[in-house]
Amino acid sequence: MARVIKIGDRVQAFLNAAISGEVVSMEWIGSNLTTAGGTTNSSQLVCSVRTSSGKIVKALVSDLFITDY
Repeated sequence: MARVIKIGDRVQAFLNAAISGEVVSMEWIGSNLTTAGGTTNSSQLVCSVRTSSGKIVKALVSDLFITDY
């Protein structure tokens, strides 16, 4: 079973290696995303990631994976 990302985890984006660091906060944002099945998601979970340079970057949880267990 996959581990769920939480605050304090070290993560990296699947498609952008520049987004790599520690999760400092998580929040739900409104969304009007339509899925392949035709249903809509009313919100998505977003992580704020502090990179090694100290910059805070926001990324969807679905775009991230945990690097350190």
